[in-house]
Amino acid sequence: MNVKTGTKGFPKAELMAVVGEIKGTSEEARSRRRERRGKHAAYVKQFTVGARDVKVVAAGHNRKVPLLLVATASSLVAGNDHVKRWSTPCANGELVYHELRTSQPEMHQIYRENMNHVDLHNKLRQGVCAMADVWVTQSWTDRHFAEMIGFTEVNIFKSLKYFVPEYKDMNHSTFRRRLAWAFMTLGKAEFPDEQAARGGSSAASAGAASTTTATCGSATDLQNGPLRGSYYDMGDAEWCGVEHQMVLYSQDHTERHGCAYCGKPTRKYCGTCHSLGRG
Repeated sequence: MNVKTGTKGFPKAELMAVVGEIKGTSEEARSRRRERRGKHAAYVKQFTVGARDVKVVAAGHNRKVPLLLVATASSLVAGNDHVKRWSTPCANGELVYHELRTSQPEMHQIYRENMNHVDLHNKLRQGVCAMADVWVTQSWTDRHFAEMIGFTEVNIFKSLKYFVPEYKDMNHSTFRRRLAWAFMTLGKAEFPDEQAARGGSSAASAGAASTTTATCGSATDLQNGPLRGSYYDMGDAEWCGVEHQMVLYSQDHTERHGCAYCGKPTRKYCGTCHSLGRG
């Protein structure tokens, strides 16, 4: 774990005395920065958790700026050097390439090589269309639930690409369309793009998907389907998108709504879809 702020019991001041950043533009400051680059220090403390002893390592490393970490499964064993490469132009227009190597402990190497995974996960979950934004709600409990769905969806996507070789080249947009189709048909209908690739579909697949394909001609249409902020043209038979208005049942509501595919009763329904005769 990267420690960015003060934490009770964490020896931040002691570590920063060894690996802290030296600021300034003077020649002395630059010389001290060069001397400090690659410096590292650590403190170890043992805790008793239940019947087990857990050793915690708090370590810092300087690569011009400090990086403070705390871990339970690391040590200061040497790792691979951190390599920084850059180029500068000469007067004749040619590029001169430079390389700077900084020694670092293995725990800092592992962190630097993998720290962007969280950012990549967040980008997949929120970069294009976040679950919490699609769900038009002001309830913080609903938004937390939607974010949990988003976490799960990205985890499944990354697991599918890692463990199933045939899906290793599938992008996130395609996965979301497949997932939406599976939810809409309860897994009883074949993905329409696969039917088109074979030049048709079986009678059983066509029967199972009949209620769903009435509102979505192909899985590609899901990209242009009902998203927040779009609209529905009453004079056009094709979907132009619709802004969903989710309504929760109450004792004041006398109507009964069901799933448009399986017919089972639903706890929530979309007022917009219901007014259009779509469930």
